[in-house]
Amino acid sequence: MSATYYAQSEFRPATMTVGQLISKLQEVEDLDLPVVFRTPLYGTFGSNTAYSVDAVSTEHLPSRTQHYPAALQFDEETGEEYMSEPFDEVWRDWKGVVIA
Repeated sequence: MSATYYAQSEFRPATMTVGQLISKLQEVEDLDLPVVFRTPLYGTFGSNTAYSVDAVSTEHLPSRTQHYPAALQFDEETGEEYMSEPFDEVWRDWKGVVIA
């Protein structure tokens, strides 16, 4: 997993070199896959925050559906109870390259 990376710190984590990254990406067979970056689990987030690159992997997230039945809910603003409608949350099938 990548780590928060402070370029000028003496205690920065190791990160891949450009050559290593290119080599890993050349191993991917399907060149039409999307590429995403995964930030560290407990990293510092922000537009000027850098992260080390530790791994390149092809990942497949199969589609799935989560059913939520009708349920008694509580409206925090009005204090009233009401029944929510049942619904399905759908996650579509995804395959891509993850740089972390």
